[in-house]
Amino acid sequence: MPFKHPCFISYAHGNYSLIKGFMDQLVNVLNDYLDPYFKERLYLDKEELQVGERFERKLAEAICRSVCMIVVYSPKYDTRNFCLREYRAMEILEQRRLHLLGDRAQGRGLIIPIVLRGNLPDKIKQNIHYYDFSSFTTATRDIRKNSKYVKAIDEIAEYIYSLKEDLEGLEIDVCGDCESFTLPPADSVSPLRTGNLNPPFPGTSSETSEE
Repeated sequence: MPFKHPCFISYAHGNYSLIKGFMDQLVNVLNDYLDPYFKERLYLDKEELQVGERFERKLAEAICRSVCMIVVYSPKYDTRNFCLREYRAMEILEQRRLHLLGDRAQGRGLIIPIVLRGNLPDKIKQNIHYYDFSSFTTATRDIRKNSKYVKAIDEIAEYIYSLKEDLEGLEIDVCGDCESFTLPPADSVSPLRTGNLNPPFPGTSSETSEE
């Protein structure tokens, strides 16, 4: 069975304008740039989950049927157990699927971090290329008007498509066991950040500051 979603967005929900405004803009623009490659929309829990559904089962299957995961990082991401379980679930899938890709997996990953606020945990920033959107504010009316934001989103869309093509080109159906895939147990995950809560920021990033 082919993938159902280009990507699953994992993020810590917010109650106020900054997170809500960023997520609305990111989802709209990313869907715009995914549209030439995919007939499906990305997965965002607030848009997809319905009243009465078994949300753990739905989230697990959605992660499994997504080409990759975009992690929108803010400091409270590391304090949300569900976020950590989603992250770990994609790590498990990443290990399996990159192994299947063999040489084509070189330098690639299935987790794409986007920094909204805060410093990424060492586990992420020392190993994964990320995008820095931390200059986004509540005054940012339209990220389409910032060429650096748009370039980053365009790169993400192209990267997701290249992953899809390679994964769906395998002889094995990588989504074949998604109906039985589950989130890791709540007590099996731990915070991504350890030690100093404000470490230096030496990781590799694509700068997407306001113009």
